Amino acid sequence: TLMIYSSEGADSARVFPDGMSRLANRDLGDLMQTQIVNDIQALYDSLWTRRSIWDRDYSEAVRPNVPGVLLELLSHQNFADMRFALDPGFRSSVSRSIYKAILRFVATQNDQSYVVEPLPVTHMQTHFEDSGRVVLSWLQTEDPREPSAAPTGCVVYTRDRDGGFDNGRYVSEPRFVGSAPPPGIIRSY
Repeated sequence: TLMIYSSEGADSARVFPDGMSRLANRDLGDLMQTQIVNDIQALYDSLWTRRSIWDRDYSEAVRPNVPGVLLELLSHQNFADMRFALDPGFRSSVSRSIYKAILRFVATQNDQSYVVEPLPVTHMQTHFEDSGRVVLSWLQTEDPREPSAAPTGCVVYTRDRDGGFDNGRYVSEPRFVGSAPPPGIIRSY
């Protein structure tokens, strides 16, 4: 995993228009690279390599007037990398790592605490009761790498046919009970 940032803007300025130092790019890059490498090493490959953090004048790093970085993660010329690249779980984990790094960066910049979004639920199932009710149940997914990501409940959204979803209902337990749809109506949750 290689991270690239720029300490100068396209106009050679070392600060963003709002006065923030462009070294914030390096801070973001270091947070992101650390998060990605630590997560990959813990979840997929304990020997995953952390490469350098480069200060380079690549257009994508120089032109933005907000903190940003370039991430080089996988090589299309490496079979092992492509096995990871084709794994939806790996892609989801790395995307979550990027999200967590941005969340931590913004929270740190604003001297605020943060809560990482819980992982999606699993084992979702639905069954109809004779009383004309439908019961949804699922398992919460614990995230041992992120203590703040503990779910406190879920919001269940409902729609009939291909209409829009409603405003949702909060449930504190991993279970939702509602009225069954009329015959012939497809209800989505």
